[in-house]
Amino acid sequence: MANDEDTGLGFIAGNPTGISFKYFTSTTRAIDAAAAWSFSDEWMMVHSNYLWHNFGDIEVSKGQLPWY
Repeated sequence: MANDEDTGLGFIAGNPTGISFKYFTSTTRAIDAAAAWSFSDEWMMVHSNYLWHNFGDIEVSKGQLPWY
């Protein structure tokens, strides 16, 4: 599963400010990570998560809306 729809890159606005990344390892599993920093307090935060998505519980008119 390695194509452009499997990955995402985002921006975290506010305090802390940073970047986020998400990569789907399968249709229902993903890894997300972020690195952010505070300009006022001079600290940095890094985190990552392994996610299980459930696409069948919330129905929407277009696309999919998973909970995880």
